[in-house]
Amino acid sequence: MANGYLAVFKISFKEFLSYKSSAALTAALTLVYPLLLVFVWKAVYASTGGATIGGLTLNQMYVYFFFNVVGLLVAESFIVWQMRDCVKEGCLASDLARPVAYPKFIFATALSQPVFNIVFAGIPLVALLIVATGITVTPLTLAMFALALCVDYAIANLFSFIFGTLTIYLTDVSGLFNAFLGMATLLGGGVMPLLLFPAWAQHVLYLLPFQFIVFVPSAVMTGLITAQAFLGFMAVGAAWIAALLVVAWLLWKKARVMINAVGV
Repeated sequence: MANGYLAVFKISFKEFLSYKSSAALTAALTLVYPLLLVFVWKAVYASTGGATIGGLTLNQMYVYFFFNVVGLLVAESFIVWQMRDCVKEGCLASDLARPVAYPKFIFATALSQPVFNIVFAGIPLVALLIVATGITVTPLTLAMFALALCVDYAIANLFSFIFGTLTIYLTDVSGLFNAFLGMATLLGGGVMPLLLFPAWAQHVLYLLPFQFIVFVPSAVMTGLITAQAFLGFMAVGAAWIAALLVVAWLLWKKARVMINAVGV
């Protein structure tokens, strides 16, 4: 059965290979957001006249926001859109007739996107950023970064699947999901590193799952998270993955009954 899911991934990945230029375009467009934030924070640093803000130098802020791009490339998920289109076209019931479990099938398909993004955009960007910023990177840092990206992928795609399942009830969750993405970006450190929030807010934000999509991967490469502290972050991430898996399973189980009853 595992070979079946591997075959699904290979087919999906080959489809992405037909659009190599889209990776460069995706990376280029994703860079626009951190570039804007860099200009904003450069002005903030200039106005304060200080060398640091919240213990962060301007160079560290540059590194942080540009590494956000890699986290966002990994978090990019089309599961919710694929499920939405399938519900609108009425093909979900037929997809369930496949010899592979639908949730596993769609996750195997979705895995091709972050792998494609990392191979053709993420790795070149990381190499370029390391050279351009002159940061010191150790094998441990890279290992922590890779693990953080795995948690990033899992959480982002589980949320995408949960919202995708909701389309069975709501037909279209585009507005709801886009609002969620905006909230996740703000509360996940996409506008400013979480350590610049008030202390009471940090305690709350460090318990939420959004930090793993933006803040944690970037903070690892910026040196804001030590190896010891990283273990604590990963424990929170693992707890959220487990919780989201339960929510996704319960929601899909109920939706499956509805599909079998009325067809979608």
